[in-house]
Amino acid sequence: MGGFRRVASIIQGSRPTPDFEVAPLGPRSRRFLWEVMLQAKVIEQRPLPGWRTRSCTGDFSRFSLITLNHLATPLGGRFSRRTPDSAAFYYGFVAVWAVVVAISIRDFSWRRFFVRPVWLGNPSPEFGLYRAADSHVDAELSGRVMGRR
Repeated sequence: MGGFRRVASIIQGSRPTPDFEVAPLGPRSRRFLWEVMLQAKVIEQRPLPGWRTRSCTGDFSRFSLITLNHLATPLGGRFSRRTPDSAAFYYGFVAVWAVVVAISIRDFSWRRFFVRPVWLGNPSPEFGLYRAADSHVDAELSGRVMGRR
């Protein structure tokens, strides 16, 4: 809780922005979905890296139900079972998507550590650690989803 309180106090102590308004909410929501969730601007400016970014961003939302199910299972709160219904379709879809994401992550890593575009700056060790961990999680999850573990 200490981290949350610190962030909350920083936000409360920030200077007010008199010209900021949330309204109109509809166009702002559409723009958020289009530019952030669907990565439209990135895909428009750099198609291949944009699609890789979109697949990895979607990784979090697609795997969230299975991850929550894995966390709930030891507590007796399992809500999804692999039966021949929509859950089976979802598990299959996520398994295929895990392969797409794994390819994207490896391509990101190759580009970041070996191609090394100047505009990305020097790669940090944290980036490599994150990519390695994400690749491991994707491989583990796709193995579980495909019923091999």
